[in-house]
Amino acid sequence: MSMVDVSGISKSFGPLTAVDDVSFTVESGSCTALLGPSGCGKTTTLRMIAGFEAPDKGRIALGGRDMADKRPYERNVGLVFQDYALFPHMSVAENLAYGMRRRGVAKSEIPERVRRRLAQVKLSGYEDRRPSKLSGGEQQRVALARALATEPEVLLLDEPLSNLDAKLRQELRGELKCLLETVGTTTMIVTHDQEEAMALASRIVVMNRGRVEQIGAPREIYDRPRTRFVAEFMGRSNWFVGRLERRPDDGGLLFRGETGESFAVDDADGLHGPVDLAIRPEQLEIVDAETPHALAGKVVTSEYLGSKTHVTVQLDSGSVLLVIFNKSGRGEAVVGDLIGVRVPRDGCILLPRSGPVPTAPA
Repeated sequence: MSMVDVSGISKSFGPLTAVDDVSFTVESGSCTALLGPSGCGKTTTLRMIAGFEAPDKGRIALGGRDMADKRPYERNVGLVFQDYALFPHMSVAENLAYGMRRRGVAKSEIPERVRRRLAQVKLSGYEDRRPSKLSGGEQQRVALARALATEPEVLLLDEPLSNLDAKLRQELRGELKCLLETVGTTTMIVTHDQEEAMALASRIVVMNRGRVEQIGAPREIYDRPRTRFVAEFMGRSNWFVGRLERRPDDGGLLFRGETGESFAVDDADGLHGPVDLAIRPEQLEIVDAETPHALAGKVVTSEYLGSKTHVTVQLDSGSVLLVIFNKSGRGEAVVGDLIGVRVPRDGCILLPRSGPVPTAPA
């Protein structure tokens, strides 16, 4: 059953169209991420679901109920703001209790809910502390506990981890995922972080310039993007411009790049003729220079980054590729080495020709 149903909503601010005919659903108990760059309309969409903005047209339903005339406090949603928005003059317990009192929760029930929610976010014993005495990660947990304390139908998280440093963000991401799976609340997350969206959500709505570019599971969005924007936004890629042809020997597909590259590819979903082709850096394999059917080139840079190594290769054709391999793979790639790059037949992203393509890894 759909807990959130967004149908054809649009929102403009003067001459600026922030959201343009956006539609999607969120299944009950699932986690969906609104993902896109700054200014794509994801936060405005979240604010319309929360009731802080009214759509110019379209419909929003929560649990099958139309929200057209419902104010924020009349919608059973919990919202965690990007800056957490904790009341500085209140203790942690008072922050959690505030929303429950506004929702009419019985006074006798509030202390037990506060205790239970703080235990869930690993902050038992913090009831009497003020927000100013908490770290950024602790404030984030309090904001999450406060939103869950009202037992909302839908939990809305606006860039919940963006104010934290990289290491803490990664740690809390894992904790947040476990917590959301435990409580089972229908959740929507707004983020511009691709890894965060893929780690937390079972479904991703990719937005660009106010419109939906693609909706799907994380693996589908990453491995099978439907547009050039999604392919570029979801991770680093090596791009080629060329044509698809049939191989004369067995009728299979062959990609011929405009700069001279040639390699076999698998099913192209009906595409033929001019195409854009993208290959994720981790799909490529560095092999010996004499390996048959490999693209010949020279190592230009090699960056050892612990678990992974990033290698830039200039092909004999002039194209520049980024290759990423993990620690358990190839041992070394020395600058100046003549090498081959093997392209896997099933590792290519093929899209209709869209225009100029960058000559270096995006």
